[in-house]
Amino acid sequence: MLLRGDALFDFDKANLKPAGVRALDEVIDNARGKRFRLVEVAGYTDSIGSDSYNNALSLRRAKSVADYLRAHGLDAERMAVDGFGKSNPVASNATDAGRAQNRRVEIVLEQE
Repeated sequence: MLLRGDALFDFDKANLKPAGVRALDEVIDNARGKRFRLVEVAGYTDSIGSDSYNNALSLRRAKSVADYLRAHGLDAERMAVDGFGKSNPVASNATDAGRAQNRRVEIVLEQE
């Protein structure tokens, strides 16, 4: 599942916004009672900023999401967390709308 970064975080921040908490609560509610072999949380940014800064920001955001999922009962045998910065864009970084789509966190839940 893909969660828009703008919904989860304020610009240049890794703390979850209230809308981000609600989105993650929905993920947790849908996963309740299920056991997962692996949960992958991957953070991405747009192309604005240096590679090193975007890599660090995307990782901090992915960790915030993973920490919230763990703290609120997502049952996973293993959780993999990574930040990929501006790599693997899903839209063009030439427009505001495209950059907004590229600021995202992807969550993959693999059930046992």
